[in-house]
Amino acid sequence: MSARDTGGRWRSVLDDWRSAGALLPEPVTVEAALVLLNDVSRTPGATIRLTAVALGVGLADRLLRFPCVMTADGARAVPPTAGALQVLLLAPSALAEQLGVGVRLAADHLAQSEAAQTVLT
Repeated sequence: MSARDTGGRWRSVLDDWRSAGALLPEPVTVEAALVLLNDVSRTPGATIRLTAVALGVGLADRLLRFPCVMTADGARAVPPTAGALQVLLLAPSALAEQLGVGVRLAADHLAQSEAAQTVLT
């Protein structure tokens, strides 16, 4: 999964235009785009795709600060850390959910898309 065209051609064209004096804004980095994860109006798919791209460029640690996990009840959550008392559930678990130690992932996380698989693994 990539945030850019595979050959980087479009970025190269824009860089050439900037070098020639074109007044273009600076490129948006994946790291700068992470603030979009705070936007609750984003679709689960868009959130998962941005999360996958961030993981692909090595920003896993930064994702720990953003609500990039979509839950089955439609909420957004920050990823649990290793010492967290809650776990993410791939399937319903009445006991874990009743005890408050399990949060079921949204079905979007279980999709067969490249982005969902990247985030899930």
